[in-house]
Amino acid sequence: AAIGNRQTLVQALITASFQQALFSEVGVLRDQASFERCYQAGIGRVVDIAQQLGAYIESVLPKLHQNQKQIRTIGLSAIYAKEDIEQQLSWLFSTETLSRISLDRMAQYPRLVRGVEIRLQKLASQVGKDQQYIQEIQAFLQPLPRPQDQLLSAELTEAIDNFHWTVQEYRISLFAQQLKTRMPVSAKRLQKQWLELDDQLRRFTL
Repeated sequence: AAIGNRQTLVQALITASFQQALFSEVGVLRDQASFERCYQAGIGRVVDIAQQLGAYIESVLPKLHQNQKQIRTIGLSAIYAKEDIEQQLSWLFSTETLSRISLDRMAQYPRLVRGVEIRLQKLASQVGKDQQYIQEIQAFLQPLPRPQDQLLSAELTEAIDNFHWTVQEYRISLFAQQLKTRMPVSAKRLQKQWLELDDQLRRFTL
């Protein structure tokens, strides 16, 4: 499905499985005793979580493959849509995203990939509207720093991830409304979330 090297993706899911099993319910660990408690409590769940994450990825591959074939046929009149969809899929299936994924968020992948399919089906009849939506989305995404490009706190990395996931829901509300969003989402709500995140970023860099 053209989403990257298999072994790299597997390693990302293994990382996510350990993170979810051992550390998802705790804050920053500051001593070995705390680490040992988390390890003993969670190590037995790692394999089960890894298998569930892998099953979700496997379940979306056929539809993702079909989407990729359709993306390649997009003409010049909708080239912006092609670039935007590729950017969305690149983020969803990047090693950075997958290495921090939770089961709850991974469970949304079938709906998000289906959302791309619906968008592609509508694209020919609403290129102008699609481009308008892209401009809205990019206005929120462009100012975001990439956690892997600079040293950010765990809390700030999580806040950036949360914002990205809200944008994914906003995409559903724009391009595939019939799939429903997980929570109420709008440009106004995103703007409020961005202002809070921007304030965190400014305080972090002071």
